Amino acid sequence: RSCRLWTDTLNRDEIQSIIPNLVEAAKWAPNSGNRQAVRLKPIIDDKEKKLLVGIKEAHCYSAPLLMFIGVDTRLYGALSYFEESMYLDAAAAITQMVIYIESIGLGSSWNHFGLDMIKSRPSNVSIYNRFISELAIPSYIMPIAILAIGKPKLITPEPERMPDNIFLI
Repeated sequence: RSCRLWTDTLNRDEIQSIIPNLVEAAKWAPNSGNRQAVRLKPIIDDKEKKLLVGIKEAHCYSAPLLMFIGVDTRLYGALSYFEESMYLDAAAAITQMVIYIESIGLGSSWNHFGLDMIKSRPSNVSIYNRFISELAIPSYIMPIAILAIGKPKLITPEPERMPDNIFLI
């Protein structure tokens, strides 16, 4: 379940200690053609998080740890940015990280950070360009999401799910 309110109980050492486990979880996710194209950028410093003000909501950049998720477009050959499996590869890695996060008692919020959202407003493009410049994210990395991670201030109620017959074709 998506977390939108965070406590301040995670210190920098605790945050640093889970990053290698997040990387491990993501790198073992299924991916198309075994490309292993997912690239991660942990964001801990408040100055770096504030680069997202104006393009993302406060619940995203206020979390103790942010994980930028992108894919290396060079690994998809001639199709590059038009290869749709990039989104699947990133989603599988994000799902693995979310499962790990919940297994250690933390919460997360999976935040869309794709080019469609970035290019929807000139101000978003400007904010994004500053973000990738300040964080040294190469231009061949296509942004997919930002995973906000921390200790939940509250556990949200379990949302209803559609009945099984809706899922079955």
